[in-house]
Amino acid sequence: MKIRFTQITNEPADFIRSYQHLFGSLSSSIVKNGQTIERKTQKRKHDYDSSGKLLEIPKDANGEIKLNTVVVNVKNPNGEIKERVIDYLGNKLLLSSWQKREFSPELIKELEKLGQETFEENSHHNVVIQSNKAIVHGNNCLVENSNSAKVYGNNCLVEKSNGAKIYGDNHLIKNMPETTVRGSSVSLKETSTVPNFRKYVTPSQIYSYYMCHHRPWRDANVIQTGDTKAVEFLELLWNKGIQHEKKIISGVSNYVDLSKGTDSERFEQTINAMKKGVPLIYQGVLMVDELYGEPDLLERQADGTYKPVDIKAAMATESSETVEGKEEKLKEYYAMQLGLYADALIRLGFGKEKKGTILDIEGKKVEYDLNLEKNKRDRRTWWEIYKITKDEVLALIQNRAQNDPALGAQCKLCKHIAACTAWCEEHGDISLIYKLGRTNKETIVQDTNIRTIEDLAKANVDELLEEKKLKKQAGESFLKGVDEGRLVPFIRRAQYLISGAKGVKLLNPFSLPQKKIELYYDIEADPTQNFVYLHGVVERRDGQTKYIPFVADELNDNAEKATWKAFWDYVKSLPKDEYSMYHYGVYERVVNNKLLEKYPDVVTQEEIDKLFHSENTVDLYRIVDRDTDWPLKSYSLKPIAQLLGFKWRDVNPSGAASIMWYNEWLKTKDPKGIQRILDYNEDDCLATVILKDYLEIELKKYIEGLENQLQKPDENNGRISLPLV
Repeated sequence: MKIRFTQITNEPADFIRSYQHLFGSLSSSIVKNGQTIERKTQKRKHDYDSSGKLLEIPKDANGEIKLNTVVVNVKNPNGEIKERVIDYLGNKLLLSSWQKREFSPELIKELEKLGQETFEENSHHNVVIQSNKAIVHGNNCLVENSNSAKVYGNNCLVEKSNGAKIYGDNHLIKNMPETTVRGSSVSLKETSTVPNFRKYVTPSQIYSYYMCHHRPWRDANVIQTGDTKAVEFLELLWNKGIQHEKKIISGVSNYVDLSKGTDSERFEQTINAMKKGVPLIYQGVLMVDELYGEPDLLERQADGTYKPVDIKAAMATESSETVEGKEEKLKEYYAMQLGLYADALIRLGFGKEKKGTILDIEGKKVEYDLNLEKNKRDRRTWWEIYKITKDEVLALIQNRAQNDPALGAQCKLCKHIAACTAWCEEHGDISLIYKLGRTNKETIVQDTNIRTIEDLAKANVDELLEEKKLKKQAGESFLKGVDEGRLVPFIRRAQYLISGAKGVKLLNPFSLPQKKIELYYDIEADPTQNFVYLHGVVERRDGQTKYIPFVADELNDNAEKATWKAFWDYVKSLPKDEYSMYHYGVYERVVNNKLLEKYPDVVTQEEIDKLFHSENTVDLYRIVDRDTDWPLKSYSLKPIAQLLGFKWRDVNPSGAASIMWYNEWLKTKDPKGIQRILDYNEDDCLATVILKDYLEIELKKYIEGLENQLQKPDENNGRISLPLV
């Protein structure tokens, strides 16, 4: 069957393509010139809908199933193109209520025709030919003559598609002079195979596990469209890391470059180079048993063995404040990655010590001795932690173990965020509670019968704390790390989340300065280059607002310094003690202190402290976090401002997107590009204005409520009572 959708009455379906469900491929398609689609379908026993909800698919008399899925691009009344996923079983459309409202009768009639067709099995899901820049999702795909295509899946045949970016496992790649496989740029002159990453544990999988225990399983076992914006930003991060790596390598002499060739070729070359005693090997490949890695450098030691060196575009350690002062700690995911390299070298007979080195963004070389204990509370060595982590990751990618999603702050830049959020919402998962996260979820689920938000809302905090006390006395662990200070807010937030409330609940009174001039401050920075490119301020004076941006027009220290100085010159020009400043989170203060380290002649530490520690400067996030409850899973500025009715002008507002826009603008200098960045930053500042005004109104109501309580004697004993918070 061939389908050519051009326009259906008032709702143009510009393009219909196959859609891959969360748990594997079903529909097959043939795409040519980005227009014609021939669909074929395989048999399935079950599937998941586009929200991640399990569909109970009935069987026919022969126990066979015919489930098909398409994606339709339709135009809404505003003229925007929206992607809509449609499932159908036989000739029965599985339309949601909002789809029925949105789709025209003519479009539904055309879709019904699809369900009445008979489909046959085909070995390839998605055959894409002559479709440049195509985005292909699914297993067993054939992609041919499609330059700059992006392929997400496993076991794909890709040929004659120059500039393609390929993600997944066990691909066969033919006649592609230059391509990108899982982020590692390789030159493939003839034919090569990519290692099956469901067999190997890699450093990137270990990093994913550190960020989220669920992600390695989903990366290896689930094919889905994902968040393409997140993928694009991660590609930017990767490319910036590569640029930093090349900058470091450009200053190194006497090394062998093994970055080109197939993985098997590079592995053989790496072994031969180590046998010859080459002093320094760049981008070698280590493959042994279940381990696969590409250390940035392999450094020959005095005894003839090799030690891994990884180049990082970040600091080699992380700082923490202790009673004795600032303490530098090893980063766990760096230790795990170096552990894999060291383990592979030992197994191959070219390593002896369980050690590695990080060469950081400042050029410092920091040794990671994996025989050391993690800290005083966790007496396991880094090596022991690596071995446990490696085994857990291998079990997940091979689907011998599974775990559930959990939401946390780290999810923002994950391509799976939509699917995991849908799963959590479908199951009422407790990780939807603000600040609860995966670690607390795993502890609570393991030790109690609490699984859902409703379970948590009904929990008796006194009983749980009493059980925790008794088990501690008996030497048993119960709700480890979840003390009263965490448990009480978790239960309270669960109760408020299911209460149906639409706005904020104030827990404590707070103060907001009353000044003639109000500043709302927001910074945009690119952490991949350690560069601050925009200081934005919305100034409100006499009820009128104006936006004042200070933006770096070049990517260099002089531009960054001049931009920061211009911001401070503006602040110093304001009437002393006649202005207040609002921001959301500690980021603005932290960034100003870091800029002081780079440019100490712009402003003094005393001036920074006076600005940010003044009673006239307010971190609104601190008030939101400490003194309020919201019917939201995240207390970030965007969901709160959106709850209050504020809308960003951009359809994709995020700090990550702003970084991509800025890097693109540096290349093009297109005025529309910089204006998009400024609009986004101004909207962030205006959202802060909306939040401040709303909190001010709610604070007034709260104080009036307290005053009424103070004036009202308790009916039972005549005492004055205050409301419990």
